[in-house]
Amino acid sequence: MDLASSDRHHCYYGRIAEKVQRLFNYLVKRWLKFVVALCLCFAYYVGVGKKSSTSKQFSTEQRAKVFKALSDPTRLRMVEMLSSCEQMCGSEIAERLGISLALLCHHWKTLEHAGLIVKKKEGQTASISLNRELLSDCFSDVID
Repeated sequence: MDLASSDRHHCYYGRIAEKVQRLFNYLVKRWLKFVVALCLCFAYYVGVGKKSSTSKQFSTEQRAKVFKALSDPTRLRMVEMLSSCEQMCGSEIAERLGISLALLCHHWKTLEHAGLIVKKKEGQTASISLNRELLSDCFSDVID
């Protein structure tokens, strides 16, 4: 093997090593970002349970979302229907309320965003159940 051939191989393998190093650095950075985000989420959820001014603010914001969602008569009727049973499917709710499935989906999203309902999908059928704990906590915080 002559000197020129050796330099060419060295240069080729050097470029591969640089690419591997960049890929490794990229993956390490992504992994670290994921781990940091995971730790922050854990710290947030652990901190929410403690009584502090920030958790009280979160509670107030959550209650505001709940009461805003309940301010619509159709959504309030949905919650009242769900309070009398364990869970209901979408077509049954839409039929009882006399609304289209498209309008029902709109109301579902609002209630789900507020945390008032939990949606479960089994095959083609989607059903919802009421988050009774959140609802009772919101009202008990206001009354107490």
